[in-house]
Amino acid sequence: MDSKKTGMRCSAQFCKNKASTRNISFFQYPKDDRLALWIQNCGTENLTEELYKKNSYKVCGDHFVDSMFLNSTTKNRLVFNAIPSIFNDEIMFERTKLAKVQSKTDVDPKYFDNSSRDQSSCSNSIPSTEGLGSHSSGSMNTSDASNESCSSITTTNSSNQTPGYLSANTPKKQKLAMEIKSGKQEIKNLKKTIGHKCTKSSRSVKTGHVFPSNIKVHIDSKQINVQYYSTHLWHTKDIGKLRLFNEDRSKIPGKLSLNVPVNRILQDVRSSNVEMDSIKRIHLLEKKDIYNIKRDFNISYSTKKHQNDEISVDLWVKEMMKKGDESPILYYKQQGVNDNCAPYFTINDFCLVIMTQFQSELLLKFGKDKVCLDGMHGLNGYNFRLYTVVVVDEYGNGYPVSFCFSNRSDTTIYSHFFRCIKNITGNINANIFMSDDEPAFYNAWNCVMGPASKQLLCTWHVLRNWAKNVRKIHSNEKQNIVFKTLKALLYETDENNFVIELQKVLDDLLNDEDTADFGKYFKTTYSQRVEKWAYLNRKHVCINTNMYLEALHKSIKYCYLEGENCKRLDLLINALMSLVRDKSFERIIKIPKQKMSYKLTQIIAAHNKSTKITPDMIVEVNGNWFVNSETDIHTQYRVEKTTVSCDCLLRCNVCKICVHTYKCTCMNNVIYFNICKHIHACAKRQTVTDSETVQNENQSLPLLYDIAVDNGLLQKQGKLKQNENIMKNNDEIKNKLEMILGMHSRANMNEEDQMYIIKQCDNILTMLGRKKDFKKTSNLKLTRKRKIEPQARFISKKKVPNQHLSTLSSIEGTQIRESSKNSIEFLTISTTPAFDHSYL
Repeated sequence: MDSKKTGMRCSAQFCKNKASTRNISFFQYPKDDRLALWIQNCGTENLTEELYKKNSYKVCGDHFVDSMFLNSTTKNRLVFNAIPSIFNDEIMFERTKLAKVQSKTDVDPKYFDNSSRDQSSCSNSIPSTEGLGSHSSGSMNTSDASNESCSSITTTNSSNQTPGYLSANTPKKQKLAMEIKSGKQEIKNLKKTIGHKCTKSSRSVKTGHVFPSNIKVHIDSKQINVQYYSTHLWHTKDIGKLRLFNEDRSKIPGKLSLNVPVNRILQDVRSSNVEMDSIKRIHLLEKKDIYNIKRDFNISYSTKKHQNDEISVDLWVKEMMKKGDESPILYYKQQGVNDNCAPYFTINDFCLVIMTQFQSELLLKFGKDKVCLDGMHGLNGYNFRLYTVVVVDEYGNGYPVSFCFSNRSDTTIYSHFFRCIKNITGNINANIFMSDDEPAFYNAWNCVMGPASKQLLCTWHVLRNWAKNVRKIHSNEKQNIVFKTLKALLYETDENNFVIELQKVLDDLLNDEDTADFGKYFKTTYSQRVEKWAYLNRKHVCINTNMYLEALHKSIKYCYLEGENCKRLDLLINALMSLVRDKSFERIIKIPKQKMSYKLTQIIAAHNKSTKITPDMIVEVNGNWFVNSETDIHTQYRVEKTTVSCDCLLRCNVCKICVHTYKCTCMNNVIYFNICKHIHACAKRQTVTDSETVQNENQSLPLLYDIAVDNGLLQKQGKLKQNENIMKNNDEIKNKLEMILGMHSRANMNEEDQMYIIKQCDNILTMLGRKKDFKKTSNLKLTRKRKIEPQARFISKKKVPNQHLSTLSSIEGTQIRESSKNSIEFLTISTTPAFDHSYL
């Protein structure tokens, strides 16, 4: 019976066939009389006892002739009298070699032990006395034999040769062994003399020989003698073994010192026109060559002080500490050293806190508004996490104000991090503290800095946790509906409606068997702390997710580390210091040049969109404005004017308002705190009204002649000026026409040119006949819709994965919230094709 298990291998001696490497059949040892022949042929005498007990050893089909198989094609069935008889030359060679070794060392190893060479051991070496029964009267017993010498006993062997254990240490053989050993040493020395060396690797420039070519210099007090031997042997002029020429080698360090990437240097070298007959050593340049040049010329980043990363970081930190008050190092504890000032750190803990003077100033200026905190892993090869504190400036941009490296992630390390910051900046009373769903962050901040006015969780992290745990629901359809319902609950900004909807969602989740497990998770984890994740608690706070930190981490990984897997800590520190430097210059450039930030571009875009809101879509009621939605006629947004007056930079210069002047109930203003298009439309309307009122109030009654001049003379002068321009243009047209007639009589044109002129004259005549104003042909071409051929694109064969949890539209969210408030038992939404489910 054959076996094709992946772990099966042939038990025949020196056979290397395995089921995992070859598609071959394996056969068990028989239990009949053939077992002895199988054992003998396969050389498995050492497995005889095991083969009689169990049947786990097998022989592969390579050891049987074709006549031994019942089926010659698949060869997985043997005849009843099959015997293995085929063994290749390699197996037979190994067996012969083993037999020779065994024939030389067939003496029991215990005979080489002098303490065991006693008479009892000699008596045990007597050949078997079976078959000597006819001479039993003349044979000696064991006790008599023990009194005889060993030499008389050995005479019973068939061979008269002296055993190896007696002649192994004779003086003659010992002397011969010493001579052989000394001869081998002389041969080794002779090989060194004639130029033989150890074989080198293929990348080495060494050929394995000693060349006779050399230069010897003898310096005396009076002169210098040079002996030059130019003979070269044992090698040819191989371009791969040559070193880079000094001229080519000196160009590369200049580029490296200018921070030219290694790949760009290789690209410049390889982009030159190279033919096979003109290949030079510079064309064989590799990354390893450039790294060697970096090492030889000591070209590296500023924080690399040593090849050893731990020593390099330690040297850089000590160098920074020497700067005194300008040092960016707030705390440093290296591994292998105890800190008596921080007994909560173990000897294997690592901690490094960095904050520059510029960062401390930003924290003092903007830390009272918003503070964001998050950790990032995978930036070094030691599993040290990077914790970053970020604040938001007046332009709505995030700036990192402190960094912390540590192998720990608990409240202890966070508290120590914040205490180091507090020692420099003092207590920071933040209005908003945002982090991911990890309580240790806020607990440490609350313990060191005090409680924040609002603790918010990142919406992205909350939705990710919901999407991960919603899989506890076994029905895919209900997973989708529950997730959309929770998102609609998340977006609810009315407190009364939120309480009703939350209770309805909890009841529906807990009363359904499919959603009961998820309902318990949601009730215990999120229903008791709605103020941290619901939108009703983050109205007009201008922060919703930790995108400031996510964008920062992306910039570190892909811009400053160039997307490569960073293993060294000093390289990461260099990237962070470069980031802080660039951020400081960005701020310096932005203020005098008035560079547009993302928030300002959003304000301008909303202002442009407000032109689509017509005056009939705005209704003013008691000092407030109600603006109809452009997409849903049943939705209105309420805009109200606040009493806040400030000079913030997030403003619209056309409407002359800032983000604090108006409030709107749309998500763009409530959550993202942008000046939405509804506010722009109401502000423009209010600006027109205010300007008319101010003009009427400030305008005094004009005199009679003033009215006359204003109503008559100026208008008449305008008309006269306009008539003069028209007359001039008419004269110009006449002159052009006369020139055309004159040039036409002298020009020699072909038929194609004539047809083109006729076509243009027809167009002019058509325009004159319709009494329409002329327009530039360039503008006509720009506004004219033409059929443009679509651009050729590659077609992707990659299958788009099905979105397990689809997005929530505004109509779906409205319907879900209405059903929750009205306590409808069944909610059927089928108004849009993207949402055709029934909830519970």
